[in-house]
Amino acid sequence: MSLQDKKETANTLFEDIREYLSVRSKIFSLQLAETAARILSNLISNAVAILFFTIFFIFASVGLSFLVAAWVGSTAGGFFIVAGFYLVLGLIIWLVKDDFIERPLTNLFIKNFFKGKEDDEENN
Repeated sequence: MSLQDKKETANTLFEDIREYLSVRSKIFSLQLAETAARILSNLISNAVAILFFTIFFIFASVGLSFLVAAWVGSTAGGFFIVAGFYLVLGLIIWLVKDDFIERPLTNLFIKNFFKGKEDDEENN
């Protein structure tokens, strides 16, 4: 093999490496965009669902407060009883949030973030 052939082979190899790196960079950009889009769409759809559940929860709470107020004979008393129930419920949730809320949510976010990468690895 002559020096010219070796030079051409090296040039071809460098061009192939450059093209490979360019393609890998584009793939990484597309995967990043797909992951960001999936996470953003998940957040938006969850936010809309949470908004409607919150509106429902507020109206149901007001209705429950008026119902309890009719039972106890005092509007303020009904609202305070329902507020006290929510306070107790909030304290219970706050006490168990690490095991039942934070850890599962963290795992869910991590699972969603790497969801597309697992599919790609299975296909290869």
